[in-house]
Amino acid sequence: MSIWFNGEIVEDNLATASVLSHGLHYGTSVFEGIRLYQGKIFRLEEHSVRLKNSAELLGFEIPYSVAEINDAIERLIQHQQLLDGYIRPVAWLGHESLALNAPGNKVHLAIAAWDWPELFDAEKRHQGITMTLSPVIRNHPKAVPVAAKAGGNYLNSCLAMQQARKAGFDEALLTDYEGYVAEATGANIFFVKNGALITPEPDRFLNGITRQTVIELARTLGLDVIARRISVHELADFEHAFLTGTAYGVLPVSQIDNLNYQPSEITAAVIKHYRNLCLA
Repeated sequence: MSIWFNGEIVEDNLATASVLSHGLHYGTSVFEGIRLYQGKIFRLEEHSVRLKNSAELLGFEIPYSVAEINDAIERLIQHQQLLDGYIRPVAWLGHESLALNAPGNKVHLAIAAWDWPELFDAEKRHQGITMTLSPVIRNHPKAVPVAAKAGGNYLNSCLAMQQARKAGFDEALLTDYEGYVAEATGANIFFVKNGALITPEPDRFLNGITRQTVIELARTLGLDVIARRISVHELADFEHAFLTGTAYGVLPVSQIDNLNYQPSEITAAVIKHYRNLCLA
């Protein structure tokens, strides 16, 4: 595998970072997950812009413009001759100082890309995955900048996923600091009720690019989309649910703990049109 690393494409064994990197010790890193479909990079500009913005929210600046990041990603894809895959840009503070405030640390940027297999089998992609309500909650928006796709923001996601898998579920559903439904470990959630899509207000978690895409798509299909606080007690009232994210695309949910959801024509329509959009 080749890696774009600080301006050059090198073999992965040459793309190295110090064990004293600030980003490794304190989570001062930002990243993106981007999908490649049949040679076409999905929402590249939006991802690169968010990468830059995430770094600024953490107090550092990536030393490449959005256009330069886009070009680096395209060069790497061409170099590796990928058609379908996953792209992971990541930027972090270097090793010059391990002080909590380290304004002089160098900012590094690396980009990797690889083939991306389906995460679930065909049955689960059609019928839906299982979820459990996690005791782990999303970060308070005043604790960390939730609009930043920062490495440190995903520690609770790792913990929630570990617990969910040990309990026999595919995914975890996290609540916010007030106990309202937030999102999955790395994906946003939508519910279907009376022909409308209902989704949590994205001011306490990352407003995903796939989430925004699905909202635009749903409205073109004539669906009402309502963003609001959702109580966990409402979960029994919904007809269906699905997740959205780079890794999952649009993925149905068949179960949240003891609640079962039947396949929905609305979810199927959203999945179909989202796939068509990815390949357009």
